[in-house]
Amino acid sequence: MIGIKVGIVMAILGLILVGAIIVSGVSSIKELIVAGVILVSLVALGTLFAGTQHRSKERFELPKDQTESSSNFDAN
Repeated sequence: MIGIKVGIVMAILGLILVGAIIVSGVSSIKELIVAGVILVSLVALGTLFAGTQHRSKERFELPKDQTESSSNFDAN
């Protein structure tokens, strides 16, 4: 859940940064391309972070069958 929030914050920061570049006046196409690259990279990093957080959480959770199977053995 934290990863998704970080991704959203990164996307919002990217939008604010791109908006600030556009409002200040784009003098060349090069600046617009740089702003687009910054936006895409921030969104991609946020998505990647959210994905890795979600996968690492799943990796360490055991299925319910395996958690109780060790206590069901009878000693003879």
